[in-house]
Amino acid sequence: LERVVAAARGPRAFDLYANFNKGVRGDDVLAFARGRFDRVFSRRQTDNVGLDMRGFAEQAAAARTPSGDYYDVVLKLHTKSDGVWRALLLDSLCGSPNQVRAALNWLRGNPRHALVTAAGLAFGPTTPKARVSPHVRRVYETADLPRAAFDAGTVAAMRRLDETLGGDGFADDDLAIVAGSMFWADHARLRPARLARAAALEWTRGYRRDRGVEHLLERLLPTAIRAAGGVVAHLPPAPKVLALYFPQFHPIPENDRFWGKDFTEWTLLKTYDDAPFPLRRPLAVAAGGLGDYDLRAIETRRRQARLAKDHGVHGFIFYHYWFSGSGAPRNHRVMETIPELAAFGDGEPDIPFALSWANEPWTKRWAGGSANSTWNDTVLLPQDYGNKADWDDHARYLVRFFRHKNYIRVAGNKPLFLVYRLGHPPLAKARGFLETLQAVARDAGFKNGVHVVSTVGNFYGDDRTERAADLADATMHFWPQLCAFTKACDHRVDAASEDDVPALGARPQYWGAYAGFDTRARQGKFAHPKIVPPKRFRNALLKSFGAMARRPARADRVRDNLFFVMAWNEWGEQAVLEPTDMYRFEYLE
Repeated sequence: LERVVAAARGPRAFDLYANFNKGVRGDDVLAFARGRFDRVFSRRQTDNVGLDMRGFAEQAAAARTPSGDYYDVVLKLHTKSDGVWRALLLDSLCGSPNQVRAALNWLRGNPRHALVTAAGLAFGPTTPKARVSPHVRRVYETADLPRAAFDAGTVAAMRRLDETLGGDGFADDDLAIVAGSMFWADHARLRPARLARAAALEWTRGYRRDRGVEHLLERLLPTAIRAAGGVVAHLPPAPKVLALYFPQFHPIPENDRFWGKDFTEWTLLKTYDDAPFPLRRPLAVAAGGLGDYDLRAIETRRRQARLAKDHGVHGFIFYHYWFSGSGAPRNHRVMETIPELAAFGDGEPDIPFALSWANEPWTKRWAGGSANSTWNDTVLLPQDYGNKADWDDHARYLVRFFRHKNYIRVAGNKPLFLVYRLGHPPLAKARGFLETLQAVARDAGFKNGVHVVSTVGNFYGDDRTERAADLADATMHFWPQLCAFTKACDHRVDAASEDDVPALGARPQYWGAYAGFDTRARQGKFAHPKIVPPKRFRNALLKSFGAMARRPARADRVRDNLFFVMAWNEWGEQAVLEPTDMYRFEYLE
């Protein structure tokens, strides 16, 4: 309900109709609703007759706007007892304010658009099994689903009910069910007058497995919509867009030592001669942008968070730098100021966040960006991954972040932690550190441990990352590199994931996208620019999210639909969502 209200960009855009079964007071729901919904109608202590469908039939039949009209759109929710099923429906229908807006925009976009539910939960007898949620197939306990949901007796009973309600009949090709019976729908297309007649019928008391009025109506609603020419559509679980965040853009001792006093990536961008193909640069503050900022300024980080939230970015992934070995900082940390300010200081940017350990050594691989630069692998900061004492220190440091109210956690309250190159450390050291991290996190109260995600890019094969596969719970598509690694996509067209990568195995795979990858400011003539204009970025996102809706089996493996975008502010790589002089706010929009 919070996300539904937030989607309206203002209070009192919705009315709420709530039924509470006997033994359920619902005071918390009603207290939340008052002042946020225009009108609140509630019925308390109703008998559990007809499960959720009878109450909904009564509500939808009687519901009217203050002017006496049907509502434009209704959202049907109920307290589904199956937790996995419930989470899939709620995440898909109202998993974020933008997800709610997507459903509303689709329903309002075409007169034939009638109902939208979670991917894999609306199907007919001839729907391919791959398009049906695996969880639903398990619950139904039959290998013959979806056909088994429409046996001859059930279809005959549906036809009798349709006739009783004054329906227009339907063909076998129209048969459909919304398994779980939660959805957004066009109110008028639900035929409220027929629902009023349905509410007066004899409904099942308590629980019945099948062929009660409630089960027949669960099928008849989408079937009648399809018979009348309406369209039933699917939404995947709401993608939680996480933008990779480069926490530099202020002087640090290491850059002063390696590149000169007060060096930042702005130094490269300002001095690079980009003729005849211009680089994107920050939109000026006077034009509404962020300018060439210093990230130590709290107002800059506050505005970053506001821009991200206003445009549907769920959170930031801060790069985290921890080095061990001869020449590494005594406290191991580099470029720690901004993540520490967010977690332990002024609290900005105030937005959900997680850490990604950028664990490779620093080299002179990008050497100022001049056309005369030479490819240089001289090591600036070594990385030997330390020993047990270092691992303990590192784990205790990370747990301080994990405790923050904004730190991103996935199912089971597991803090999210990414490792950029999981295959780079010696396997024994990778295993030693991550086992230490899990133990320290559990001792700190995270009883289910840490959700470790391995970033996958073009180094996957060179690092032999598959050796360490059992150390990660999931993988993340670092798309500008993974696209090239798979050799199955064209970076000029494909700017986002559209499927899992078979080589990565059966672990959950979080998909991703990128807004460009152009390192000319860093590498000069050695760069290989990949240009992704806003229109191509938009099309890539649409294709990626559409592919999610067509793959309900993926939602069975990926319970938190994290979606990683490269990047929020990688100006040295031209991977930016922040406002630019060339495209203004188009990437965010």
